[in-house]
Amino acid sequence: MKKVFIEHIAFLRSQGTFGILSVSGISGEFTCFTIERQWMENKENISRIPSGLYTLRIDTFKGKYKNYKVLKVNNRTAIEMHIANFSSELNGCIALGDSISWFSKEKRFGVTNSEKTFKKFMIAMNGDQEAILHIFGASEAML
Repeated sequence: MKKVFIEHIAFLRSQGTFGILSVSGISGEFTCFTIERQWMENKENISRIPSGLYTLRIDTFKGKYKNYKVLKVNNRTAIEMHIANFSSELNGCIALGDSISWFSKEKRFGVTNSEKTFKKFMIAMNGDQEAILHIFGASEAML
């Protein structure tokens, strides 16, 4: 079973939580950046996911494309990994990108090339029905 790791590396109060995602159990390597909302005491639809071990299960995002749902997060439902560039486009979910960048038009930080990066992630996952997700980084109490 593949393992997906997300290390939270940057916390910008009004702009979200940024991380580095890597996948093990594949030939070759896959790494990218992630964006989530900021830590808001694990409140449904507005908080990032707390550090811990979770299950990823293949799903379909709003009937549009294959993605992974994050399961076994205490007091939370409907957490998905999907395409987005900014934390404001997320309701407690995780988006992927190939870099973290300042978007001058929007006057905020986000991840770039989310759709392209997400497709590469799905190729790396090779259609596996489930995987383990390990999220770690700074303590929520520090934020």
